[in-house]
Amino acid sequence: MKALKPFDPTRQTNFGGTYSKLITEDLGIELEDGLIHRDRLGASSVTGAQNFRATLQYEAMLDPPHEFLLSVLLEHEFGGTGDPAVGSEKHGATTPGVTFGKGLGDLPIGYWRPLAITGFAGYEFGEGPRTNTFQAGISIQYSIPYLVSKVSNVNMPSFLRGMTPITEVFFANPVERAPDQGTNTTLVVAPGVSYSRGRGWELGIEAMIPTTRATGHGIGVIAQLLVQLDYLLPESVIGRPIFVPTELP
Repeated sequence: MKALKPFDPTRQTNFGGTYSKLITEDLGIELEDGLIHRDRLGASSVTGAQNFRATLQYEAMLDPPHEFLLSVLLEHEFGGTGDPAVGSEKHGATTPGVTFGKGLGDLPIGYWRPLAITGFAGYEFGEGPRTNTFQAGISIQYSIPYLVSKVSNVNMPSFLRGMTPITEVFFANPVERAPDQGTNTTLVVAPGVSYSRGRGWELGIEAMIPTTRATGHGIGVIAQLLVQLDYLLPESVIGRPIFVPTELP
């Protein structure tokens, strides 16, 4: 097997799955795992598992009139559960972080009201020799379903009524590195669109555009299918929280 030099062309395909479950109405857990396949220039292809991740997330603030949401989370990556041949780390990492979402529907801005902003910031503490990393992301989206239901019933084709154009930006910067190593900052810009008709599922597709040398070369594509089990099976064990508050008589 030929050793690759840094930044040799490699095409990577990820197949991932995530399962989210409400423990209470405000507290949830998310489990994530998947496979990575790499087609490498001048070397054989390789397929292996990514490290298993678990995230505990708590909804700290919810303000529906102002369309604002704030959550805190704690994610742990279990090192050594994936395949090092596809880049899975031998050592794990723990990331405390915060997420937020803000819709603009409460503002008197007319057809701009369907705009929304979401964001994330976290600090990844690596185990052993693994480098600590600051991570952040932000997205801007324009919800056409919100436009036609809350702002104005604009005349447009039916399939457009479920579209939400979106642009996301992902940033990661290692905190500790030697002065002669240069920058290892990664920055990805991801324009795309999601589609949903409010029936318990959502389909999204985005381009992945690297903007720094450390991020890589070439444009990728990511597609994701989200199935909302709490919508499809609201009264089942799968759909409802594990602990449901008891209603007072």
